[in-house]
Amino acid sequence: MNSRSARVFTVTLVTALMIAFFPVCGFAAPSKPGKPIIDVYANSDSSIYMDWSKPKRASGYQIYLGGSKNGSYRNVKTINSARKTSWTCTGLKKGKQYYFKVRAFRKVKRKKVYGSFSSPDFAIATSEPYYVENIRMDESRSGLGYIDCELTNWSTHNIVLKNNGASIFVPSIVDFNADDTDTYEPVSIYSASNNIDYYYPDEVVVEPGEYITLTFETNEYYVDYDPSVSVLFCDVDFYGDDYMISFMSDYTDYGDDGPILLDASRMLHQKNTIGAIVGKKNESRRFMKG
Repeated sequence: MNSRSARVFTVTLVTALMIAFFPVCGFAAPSKPGKPIIDVYANSDSSIYMDWSKPKRASGYQIYLGGSKNGSYRNVKTINSARKTSWTCTGLKKGKQYYFKVRAFRKVKRKKVYGSFSSPDFAIATSEPYYVENIRMDESRSGLGYIDCELTNWSTHNIVLKNNGASIFVPSIVDFNADDTDTYEPVSIYSASNNIDYYYPDEVVVEPGEYITLTFETNEYYVDYDPSVSVLFCDVDFYGDDYMISFMSDYTDYGDDGPILLDASRMLHQKNTIGAIVGKKNESRRFMKG
């Protein structure tokens, strides 16, 4: 092989190697952004607020809305900023439950590369307290002087539990009569996990998204507890209005009109697919002492 033929062969070989090499290394697909985590909160009778984590390589986000966890979703908002990680969806129907999920995208030249969707989360469009609760016992007990409970606030306003003598423990909701003191026992807030500096606080403030544990003390008598029928009612202030919220065991699903509670196998602060609880206004304040 003469020198000219050798040069032609070398150039041809290098060209072939470049063609084979660069489609893999020079034009590889860009990395996708990470998967966000979304939390959704009741905000008003016509709006729901949500925020999410900022994943790696995000340039912006798409928010999708659905009527059920595994149903169809539609894109309702595109955010062209990686720093904005919250949004309020307005124009919703009062009392209806909505599901939301979000995915990040990355801008590469003039194209968008999409990451995976977050797991969906949900809330109800309501201006009343929206929460998940639990009595931390799933077996019958007798002679109790203290009752331990859990609460997570899924509203955008503080839930303020008041230690004013209006809260009660009902051993049996089946036998409960508001005019008969033998069917309930007044209780007081003894302690709260977010307020450990002193006992018997005047109030306990539960901020949006916050999970706390509470201990209630019976005022006069020891009580018997049955997870299938026992309920604790606590007086709360929510956005300037007075409400009674209920605590039951997550072991319980009482009646057609009772609260639907969390599966005991899941952490309390994670809402289940059925729903959290919407508090009801306490119009009469009938349990107030004095």
